[in-house]
Amino acid sequence: MNLTKKNVLICDNQPVAVEGIRSLLENTEDLHFAGSVHSLEAIYGLLRASPPPLEGGPVPEVEMLDSDLTNLMGAVAGDANRPDPNASVIPFPAELAGMQFDVAVVDKGLGLLRVIDLLQKLAAAECPVPVIVWGASIAEGEALRLLQFGARGILLRTSEAGTLLTCLRAVTSGGAWMEDGIFGASGKLLTPRRPQLTSRERQIAALVERGLRNRDIAGMLGIQPGTVKIHVKHIFEKTGVRGRYGLALSGLQRKGLITEPASPPVSV
Repeated sequence: MNLTKKNVLICDNQPVAVEGIRSLLENTEDLHFAGSVHSLEAIYGLLRASPPPLEGGPVPEVEMLDSDLTNLMGAVAGDANRPDPNASVIPFPAELAGMQFDVAVVDKGLGLLRVIDLLQKLAAAECPVPVIVWGASIAEGEALRLLQFGARGILLRTSEAGTLLTCLRAVTSGGAWMEDGIFGASGKLLTPRRPQLTSRERQIAALVERGLRNRDIAGMLGIQPGTVKIHVKHIFEKTGVRGRYGLALSGLQRKGLITEPASPPVSV
């Protein structure tokens, strides 16, 4: 059977992890290790819609990601993840320029807010390449924000090899994938019983699903934060959804951004 292999691009600054993925993909019939880069600026330059450089020509300039987001994370001077304010050109292997990628795996360790910035910029550029974010640890709130900003897969670096392959295959097939357990019993989420909600409660529930805080919702609707809090309490009671994460997750599940837990990893 002649399968067209899917090109996998890795953005990670840990060589051992990159080599591990390369070795894993070399033993598959449907996935190909296309290459790796070490910075978010480099992967943005590769994934955004732009013509490849001419042979022997200069490396194209790449728009820098917002360094302000790094400052919001409380990064200190000398942090290796901080972008160089004087840098204007981000190098990447010449052989990767102009290559078509089917999926990109990005390390959350490069900076959560900077990864979110990358997702936003790729969405604004209408980049069709789906992004999987993996990390040594990913909290519920972090995973939720990543999904809301466009990540198509969420994975832990401690996952089994078969789990990584399952995630890659799901995302390259047009689906979304999240490792079971990040959101607890994510497969047991219930779709809110919306007919029980008043029009105002439905309005507030939709805003909570988008990740907005009570004071932000109050400002948008012209009501007091305390009033929003009461509405949110009633929404939880009526729908049976547990907490703001649960409500936001149920919205993502309805949109197909969260699927049922994957089947057990397959052997490779």
